[in-house]
Amino acid sequence: VKNGEEELIDNQVTGIGSVTLTFTTAGTYNITAYAAMSGAADSDKVTFTYKVVDSAVYVSDGGNDGNPGTENEPVATLEKAIKLLDEAQFTEGEIVVTGTVATEEVIISTLNGTTGSVTTLMVRGGADGGTLENENGRVFTIGSGGSVTLGEGITLTGTVTDGNGGAVYVDGGTFTMERGSKITGSSATGNGGAVYVNGGTFTMNDGSKITGS
Repeated sequence: VKNGEEELIDNQVTGIGSVTLTFTTAGTYNITAYAAMSGAADSDKVTFTYKVVDSAVYVSDGGNDGNPGTENEPVATLEKAIKLLDEAQFTEGEIVVTGTVATEEVIISTLNGTTGSVTTLMVRGGADGGTLENENGRVFTIGSGGSVTLGEGITLTGTVTDGNGGAVYVDGGTFTMERGSKITGSSATGNGGAVYVNGGTFTMNDGSKITGS
């Protein structure tokens, strides 16, 4: 069964051996296995569930964290999107955001990150754009070995009440804003209402914007 749709897979093995299944489409798969022998009752059935994700995970304010993160079935939070990438053992991933999605701070780093295996992240907006908003802190802290790129159509908004870097704190990592990306309405009580660099690299390309911060 894939995403609630039943599909017969004609894979079987005679004697001692193994069966290999290859999934080419993202989704949730339930695989039921059992042993059968002529003249004897079938064995108990055992069901295994596999979640297959793309290196691009979709997040929407109308999504659900029980979804597989596809374009048609997006998750609801940035944290869940990153967890799906981590569970699939991706080191690089892309997240596509639609609508305004509330988030907690994400720390991307090879040393003390909260993103598991994921150390390189591209975040862009969907067809109608998207916003990641943290009302109680910054959106990203990018530590040593971490890299975040903002692509077309994504907006970040963060609020830091005690410290530097309202939306992004670069602490030894790499942060890039591509054309069409934006940071707006962010604030910090310290320095860098939008971005603060404490070592590392910040590149702001033509066509990207920081406003009201």
